[in-house]
Amino acid sequence: MEAAIIGALLKTTLPKALSALGGSRDVRSIQSELRYIEATIQDHRKKTGGRDTSHLRAAWIRDLTLFAFDIEDCVDRFLRQEMPPEDGEAGFLRRSARAARSTVFTRTLFSLRIRKLKARSEEIHRRLKRYIEEETAEATTPDCGAASVPSARCGAPAAAVGMDEPLGELLELVREPGTPSEGKLRVISVVGFHGMGKTLLAHQVFDHGDVRRLFPMRVWVCAAGKGTPEVLKEMLDQVLQSGAGTSADGARQVDSAPVATTTTSNANGAVPEVEENGVEQVQNGESASVSVAHGISTWRQCLQAVWWTLATIMLYILSPAFTVANMVQASSLQVESADMHSATANASISTSTKIVAQVDGNKNVQMKRQADRGKAIQEGTHAHQDAVDDTTLIEQRLGSYLKNKRYLIVIDGMQTEELCNITSVFPVDDGVDSRVIVTTTIKKIARRCSSANGRVYKMKTLDDNDSRKLFFEVFSKGKYSVADATELKASALLEKCGGLPLALESKAKFLKSEEDLTKSKCEDACRKLCAPERCDDTLGRMHGVLVSSYESLCSLVLQQCLLYFCMFPRGHRVRRNPLIRRWLAEGLVHVQPGDAVSTTPQDIAIENLETLIDRSIIQSTEVSTCGHVKRCQPPGMMLEYIVRKSMSQNFITLLCGESETTGEWDYVRRLSLHDYCAEKLPKGLSRLRTLAVFPTGDAAKHGPTLNFAKYDLLRVLDLEECDGLNDGHLQNICNLVFLKYLSLGGRISEVPKKIAKLQWLETLDLRRTKIEKVPIEVIQLPQLKHLHGKFQLIEGDCGKINPEYLSKRCTLETLSGFVTGESEGFPQLMRHMKRLRKVKIWCESTASRRNLNQLEEAIKVFIRDGNEWPHRSLCIDFQECSDPFLGSLKAPGSLASLKLRGKLSGFPQFVTKLNRIEELCLSSTNLSRGVLLSGSRLDTLKYLKLIEDNIGPLEIRHEHFPSIRRIWLVGVKSLHSVTTGALPHLTSLHMICESLDGLAGIEIRRLEGLKEIRLHSAVDQGTKDAWKKTARSHPKRPDVLLH
Repeated sequence: MEAAIIGALLKTTLPKALSALGGSRDVRSIQSELRYIEATIQDHRKKTGGRDTSHLRAAWIRDLTLFAFDIEDCVDRFLRQEMPPEDGEAGFLRRSARAARSTVFTRTLFSLRIRKLKARSEEIHRRLKRYIEEETAEATTPDCGAASVPSARCGAPAAAVGMDEPLGELLELVREPGTPSEGKLRVISVVGFHGMGKTLLAHQVFDHGDVRRLFPMRVWVCAAGKGTPEVLKEMLDQVLQSGAGTSADGARQVDSAPVATTTTSNANGAVPEVEENGVEQVQNGESASVSVAHGISTWRQCLQAVWWTLATIMLYILSPAFTVANMVQASSLQVESADMHSATANASISTSTKIVAQVDGNKNVQMKRQADRGKAIQEGTHAHQDAVDDTTLIEQRLGSYLKNKRYLIVIDGMQTEELCNITSVFPVDDGVDSRVIVTTTIKKIARRCSSANGRVYKMKTLDDNDSRKLFFEVFSKGKYSVADATELKASALLEKCGGLPLALESKAKFLKSEEDLTKSKCEDACRKLCAPERCDDTLGRMHGVLVSSYESLCSLVLQQCLLYFCMFPRGHRVRRNPLIRRWLAEGLVHVQPGDAVSTTPQDIAIENLETLIDRSIIQSTEVSTCGHVKRCQPPGMMLEYIVRKSMSQNFITLLCGESETTGEWDYVRRLSLHDYCAEKLPKGLSRLRTLAVFPTGDAAKHGPTLNFAKYDLLRVLDLEECDGLNDGHLQNICNLVFLKYLSLGGRISEVPKKIAKLQWLETLDLRRTKIEKVPIEVIQLPQLKHLHGKFQLIEGDCGKINPEYLSKRCTLETLSGFVTGESEGFPQLMRHMKRLRKVKIWCESTASRRNLNQLEEAIKVFIRDGNEWPHRSLCIDFQECSDPFLGSLKAPGSLASLKLRGKLSGFPQFVTKLNRIEELCLSSTNLSRGVLLSGSRLDTLKYLKLIEDNIGPLEIRHEHFPSIRRIWLVGVKSLHSVTTGALPHLTSLHMICESLDGLAGIEIRRLEGLKEIRLHSAVDQGTKDAWKKTARSHPKRPDVLLH
């Protein structure tokens, strides 16, 4: 956290201060102090492994945070006062004199404040050094009374509710036979968030009777917190124990937490059943292993002695000061460290003692240092080599014991990519069909492990019925009254658990001691689960899972990105692009020194979101045509945890319902109101940087009560859900000159020209407003990159802007979108906006031919420039326009994505001329299937979406869509026929038709690469079952999901 705070200061705030003051010495001194602080923190984090959670650190972070806030506020207020006053009636000389007086006074006051902040930075640096010294001193003395952090512990859940279907599906994957002639090592990866029951499911498969008969050799290891050598050694120990018949199935962890590993204990899950002809071999191998290990140890010590002798001879040759006495002394030290009690070693020791006694004291110290240095180098080299040798030996022995055996290995809780290659150790023999099951929370690891010849099984949360059943199974052994069910529903406990089995079980156990359920008791369980000081044994395990998920994020910036999700209400599906733009406006992501030159902050923000989703900490709830995440949200209990974490760190302040406004408000930076009456807001919010309002019910009350004039340092303002906003509010909002992100809703119908004051605005979202026309001042905003809505330019404004200015100064990248009507406007300006990446256009029935010609010319320029600026996206809605202007469009160039909505007389010829087009969406075009397929020879097309009602069945042949990967058919009832071998790259098929009847003649067995099928959620159960049954017989066993 502290590193992120300092990073933001060094990269954004202080450079602004230097620019404002022309290179102030005090500001540079603060920069220098912060760099030393940053380096000190990084060194300390390396020593502690990033797990310093002491109260001293918490106090230190708080001081640093407040210091960062004060610097940021000081700089922003200086910049605010430096802005010219609004006095249109005063003359030029009077305005200039007033500005000069104001500038002198402001800069003098700012310099005094900077000097005070400089003194604070020096004091903070001294305090940090003292803090680290105290921490280091404490670390040398073990604290026997320290309480361990609660973590996930061994033991199976009390009830396996909702596991029947997953168990059946996973058993089918395990029992699925390989080819008769060749053996298969199939790796099945079970992936999902902590506490979803991955380990329980693997446990049930592992102990299943059919599995016991199919796989006589079975091994279970927990990989959490371990490296490859440790995991391999544990496997080998279990195989040896299993062969000797001395072990039984042991307890296994649920959703893997790090535990102590014992190599001699039989509680690691080894299985006593081994093929009869292999028992003697394994037993002999185990008995021989002791002598072999002893021999290896002895030879290793001898080799170390020889190596050390050679090293000392080299040091003697290279250094005249290194005499024979020191060589003998060094050899004796090495012999002592190796504990070799031979007669030769004893003689060497006695000889070295006599010689050293005759050497000069100072010379002896110098030579001893050289000996120690040489010894350290030799020991480090040998330690690394020994580890490699040990791992290689274990791999060889494990491979020999598993050879020609049918085995099942479960690797539970794999969290590092280092372990992904461990399966290469396991032998694959002709005619022997073996399995490996990996459980993990990281999708990337699951894909890597199962990439060659495996499957990825994604865990699902419990539905409402199973959630209720599991809760009462643990709470009261399945018995409950109507009153209990009512109170449970009223408390929203099930909703907060989000169908997570571990959360439901933990809360049920916590409430088990209560005689009856009440809403307040259920809410108390939720609060205590997310507060470490309140967690008892029943809640500690779930709390440990949440802490582990949060702390597994190696980057502090990643942790902040996760905490930002608590800005949004429960159940709110967060849109991907606005979220990324808010992160950028907040300054949460920065380009680091080690990043590639072409890397942008937006690239880093996208990567951070993908990492959170890959780790199952954030769940994707909606995907785009090309498979990218469109909406996402955190699981229920993770949201509870990050809300508590965020508020404790003063990262985000959240007010919900009737929350009391208690606490410190002077340093509140981010405030989110969830159905909270704005009239209750405290007065001390002058430092506020982010304000988001999410009302429910009567949303109008949130409009008039917000006084935006008080929040003059705001950067992010999200009022999209506020229906009570009016034009008067927007007038006040235009005074917030530091705004970078503005999203509006309500009854706002006009954008004032004073919006030109928002010189730092990057995103303006007007989609939820009633605005139909915008002034030219919006286009002229110097930092504006993303403009959303459905509007035209005010009539007459088109001629007020110089086209050359647009070509050189306009920063718009997203224009989504504008309306082409009878008046001039965006069609005339679009061709001059060179940085546009995404454009959406509506063509009205009133559009004049002149405007359509201008629009056609603008589209040509946009497509032509796509050769120089790739990844351009164009969306045209001409449903209301009767003029078929697209038919005559000839625009060679490049587009990454094209979406067309409206009637077409034929397939647009310009589409076939596009270079590198990857995504095509056609909606309500009324094209026949023959016409559609005539345009199917687009070699680069990867994603196709058809939204048609009367297209009829499609017949797909080899020449159609050779590179297609994902197909969305909305309203299309059938593909009718797919030639075997056609669509070789297709991995995802979406049949989004509510009236789909069964398989509708679609033979998915011909789609050899298919991995995913999505159906409309309203299709009947018979259709769902038919698709699932067909998917199970497909070689790739694609997932059948509902949209």
